[in-house]
Amino acid sequence: GGGGGGGVVTKDVVVLGGSFGGWTVAKRLAKPELLRPARSGAPPVRLNVTLVDRNDFFEYTPAVLRALVEPDRTLPRIFKPVGRGTGARVLRAEVTGLDAASVLVRPVAVGGEGEGEGVGHALRYDFAVIATGADYEAPIRPSSQAERTRQAREEFLRASAACLRDTGEVVVIGGGIVGVELAGDIVEKYPDKKIRLVTGDKTLLWGLPERCGAYAHEWFRGRGVDIELGTFLDIGALKAENPHMMIFTCIGNKPSCGIYSGLGTTAPPNARRQFPLRVDETLRVFNASGNFTSQRVFAVGDVSDNQKTAYNADVEGAYVARQIEALARGSRSRPARYPVEMTGTDSLPVVTAISLGFRDGLVVFNEWVLPGYAAILAKKFIEASKLSQMDGSWLANRAWVLVEYLSFVLHRLDVWRQKATRDLSRKTTTAAAAAGEPPAKAEPGRTS
Repeated sequence: GGGGGGGVVTKDVVVLGGSFGGWTVAKRLAKPELLRPARSGAPPVRLNVTLVDRNDFFEYTPAVLRALVEPDRTLPRIFKPVGRGTGARVLRAEVTGLDAASVLVRPVAVGGEGEGEGVGHALRYDFAVIATGADYEAPIRPSSQAERTRQAREEFLRASAACLRDTGEVVVIGGGIVGVELAGDIVEKYPDKKIRLVTGDKTLLWGLPERCGAYAHEWFRGRGVDIELGTFLDIGALKAENPHMMIFTCIGNKPSCGIYSGLGTTAPPNARRQFPLRVDETLRVFNASGNFTSQRVFAVGDVSDNQKTAYNADVEGAYVARQIEALARGSRSRPARYPVEMTGTDSLPVVTAISLGFRDGLVVFNEWVLPGYAAILAKKFIEASKLSQMDGSWLANRAWVLVEYLSFVLHRLDVWRQKATRDLSRKTTTAAAAAGEPPAKAEPGRTS
């Protein structure tokens, strides 16, 4: 760290990526207050936070699917200037490299023209956070250099929405949350189109409680959507069969970490995550030799292989901000490992709201599932509170913090409930065996 006026020590924090995880890190660290040092007599610490992003906008990605069927109603509300509401210095640039002391960047020309022609330079850091997200098939995420401005991105989404409106046949490949929500919006808006929902999995919404897939299957079947489970399609053959067919590929979320791949090509057996940027239990990044790059490089959000939700990215960002503050202060008392520090348990809750069209859906919390309009209300609340938070709304910020806190408390209670159920089942089985009786059947998990 460098020195500062008035006996203040300055530490430089560089956050790479301004979506959910990166925004949270920058927001929590870019505060006007100085950090109190851990050692008596040491100078206070100022964090100098720089947020680097190649786009000039933040996009509320969960709403992009709705924008493809209702662009006029959706697009005006889902964009914000990148870094809005963080208080951090914002640098629009491409990241070209990362070493042990600095981030190499090449500024993007204003307006997005001449990208790649700027003069590169190094940003020195005391702490770096990689939050570059993931690449996805167009049009769900920006897929080309041409979509680096809000205007260009909005024009591309409007063009995609027009193509969808004009086509007579749609194939959605992928039965996860993205594929299910997209197919649901399309059939709700265009009930007369021929729609196929294709997945290689055995059920829709694989990985969530079984009732989710069954509920979604019945919902689509009642609306005439052709569902193909355990099926793998040749996209080239599909296009040759019908060049006017519109195909949405909703699989293969690829973390945007090519420039950092040398940091995590191997990792020791105790690495908490195996792909693609390997991190330890404090979300620090391993280097190619299986050692830490240092205690100063972290990764959050979709660039690592945690569950791809805004909720998870936000929680990881909050955790890393705590770690950086503790390190910057020189504290020997560090936050506990992730996610114990946040939830009090070894796991994060599964929290998601899935829409099925405009008036139905599923709210999922761990193994609990609530079908119906509650999912639509939950999605509206999450979107409105997050975007209002970026606009500086105190109420939205408090609401977001409260919802996360309640989710941690409920998750802790649910974990204890599950443990108590297992312990009771074990005791019942042991007692039954001692009495020579057949063990009682376990009750099915609660999903409503």
